[in-house]
Amino acid sequence: MGRLLTITRSDTVEFGIRKSAYAPQVKVGKRSLGFITIILFLILSLFYLAQTNQIATKGYKIRELEEKKAQELNKQESLKIEAARLRSIKEIQNNASNLEMVPATEINYVSPDKSVAKK
Repeated sequence: MGRLLTITRSDTVEFGIRKSAYAPQVKVGKRSLGFITIILFLILSLFYLAQTNQIATKGYKIRELEEKKAQELNKQESLKIEAARLRSIKEIQNNASNLEMVPATEINYVSPDKSVAKK
């Protein structure tokens, strides 16, 4: 049989005695548990700050868009008022000379017994 190299925890080498192989052991003590707790707390704090920052940024964007919407609605309302003013009879009468309109001199009425009026 060939010889096998076994890494053990003992410093002695003896033939014929079986030794347990070296198995790394992870020991969790008070210091390492505290360190892990602090690291987890820091990571969670960073996630919380990032999320809060995102919410604040989106809030500013929403407020900006709402202000822009309000401005556009005010502009639309003023344009509707201006359109109604321009459609008024007084405005048309005042601007009749600019539109090259003339008053009607002859008025023709259609009687209901004609075939054109019945259709």
